[in-house]
Amino acid sequence: AETPIATVGGRSITITASLGVAASIRGDTSAMLLKRCDQALYGAKHEGRNRVMPGLQLEAAAAERAAKAFAASI
Repeated sequence: AETPIATVGGRSITITASLGVAASIRGDTSAMLLKRCDQALYGAKHEGRNRVMPGLQLEAAAAERAAKAFAASI
């Protein structure tokens, strides 16, 4: 949800956040964990922003789209 953080000149300023989260799996390197978090973040943004997307719950198609978006951004 949008959260008003201040009022400037009679107008509310709001913020939103999209988050990608992932749990560490035994044997993961920090790079692997970060990659899953990044994929989840891009998945959250792709699905409409302003949401939290768990990395392990990304469906295969969404994970692929997120990975392509991430690869294109670096």
